[in-house]
Amino acid sequence: MRKFDWTKGALALTAGSVLAIGAGNVAADDWEDSDSFDVEVEVWEAVEVTIDNEPSLDDQYVQGQEEDHSFDASVSGEGGENVQVTYESTGFDGTGVSLTTPEDFTDSLPDEDDLDAGGELTVEVDENADTGEHEGSVSITADYTAF
Repeated sequence: MRKFDWTKGALALTAGSVLAIGAGNVAADDWEDSDSFDVEVEVWEAVEVTIDNEPSLDDQYVQGQEEDHSFDASVSGEGGENVQVTYESTGFDGTGVSLTTPEDFTDSLPDEDDLDAGGELTVEVDENADTGEHEGSVSITADYTAF
């Protein structure tokens, strides 16, 4: 019968325990967890342009005629913010018909009411304007990012 050496046995037992603990630590380092949450975002228009009353244009114009027509428009948004309001007419290039819109302007939006963006639209027909129907449009733009 062979004699058991307790010193070597204890050393082997200790080394085995260290390996087992070390292997446990390695597994814990590679373990990960995650969690999540929902995000809701409500996006609003910073400014809104509304044409309240379009101009009453005549059905027919003759060469050399000029007429003014009023229209109502408004700009609403966060009170106190500055906005740049611009007018643009398109569609009449080269026809001899022209539209004159109000001057562009910059103003602060009021806290309670809307900003008035209406004005006068002038239709001017040149003496040598092309006859026939001509179509165009006027757009009103309010930009608060211009500042």
